[in-house]
Amino acid sequence: MEEKLRAEALKCTLEAALSSLEAGGAVLVYTFENGSSQNAYLFNRLWTDIAGDGTFAVDPGTVHVEVAGGGVLLSKKIMPVPENMRVEKRIVPCTTLVKPGARFQETVVLRLPLRPESPYSTIEDKDLAKEPVRRKVWFELAFFLSTPEGDELAETVKTTAGEAKYFDVFPHTSQKLLRVGPFSTELPIRLPK
Repeated sequence: MEEKLRAEALKCTLEAALSSLEAGGAVLVYTFENGSSQNAYLFNRLWTDIAGDGTFAVDPGTVHVEVAGGGVLLSKKIMPVPENMRVEKRIVPCTTLVKPGARFQETVVLRLPLRPESPYSTIEDKDLAKEPVRRKVWFELAFFLSTPEGDELAETVKTTAGEAKYFDVFPHTSQKLLRVGPFSTELPIRLPK
């Protein structure tokens, strides 16, 4: 029987399942349900580049991978800028709009072994241990509930996976986080040396 973990906040629900694949990968399937009376925006469209025509390069398989508390946190959220780093502009993911009473489901195919990943990451392959270790896994999804005035700030943008909504400026401290885990399935990760 498939293990499904669940978290709730602000009348919104995250349900997620994680399974390993034989061919060196894993699959995370998550569902977000908006039980509130407001539009919800999920910070789940992580992008890696913006083309000259303004198209955001997104891939549903992209997640942030953080090593924390003896385990691994997979996430789709706005990452804080590291304290020792200066940036011109914070990286804010594109969003998926989930209307009141609606649900959104996404399947994330993870490449194994995992490695620490974030938009501000500078860890090179040579700085990671050659042999992966198995760790417990959590998943975190960021969202916010919007007012009609906030909805007007959402810019519709092109991505490699279709249209998405984008908020040019959004502080990471204002996002709401739903976290599930640990899953019973442990995944391999190459840790920093």
